[in-house]
Amino acid sequence: MGQIYKIDAFAIVALICCIYTVPTVGFNYIENMVLSYDNDTQIWQCDLMTCSKGMFGCNIQLHNTYSNSSKYIQHITTCYDSNFNIYASASRLTPTDGNETVSINIYSYLGCYTVASTGYSRSSQTINGTVSVQDWPMFQNITQQMVDDIENQPWYLE
Repeated sequence: MGQIYKIDAFAIVALICCIYTVPTVGFNYIENMVLSYDNDTQIWQCDLMTCSKGMFGCNIQLHNTYSNSSKYIQHITTCYDSNFNIYASASRLTPTDGNETVSINIYSYLGCYTVASTGYSRSSQTINGTVSVQDWPMFQNITQQMVDDIENQPWYLE
């Protein structure tokens, strides 16, 4: 009889946890990210920065970082020459109160082909690889579709 009581108490605690657990709101860190190259001016627009004329490509990184017990998303954008030497870099920290894990590392350069992986769950977004400028809008759409597919599952809806 004591064993049944323990199981019932565990079930009640689990039910209360499920009721009071608020799922992380969907997030897509590349949704509004800009990645473009103008053939006439030979200038890259790589989200946070405009690369100088003649640059070969750029790299965009986002990942979690912590400082003084606070959570941030660190966003780093780098422009580089044809030898992959860094020419310029910009960085910013965006505060976050979410529990999501972000690991994004995107390279793009002149003449590249898209070879990248992307993943999304309620608690993480990962993207790693090389994405051509021409494929960038399609890549953003695929990523957004993944977010929508997860968020629209019956078990995810509030």
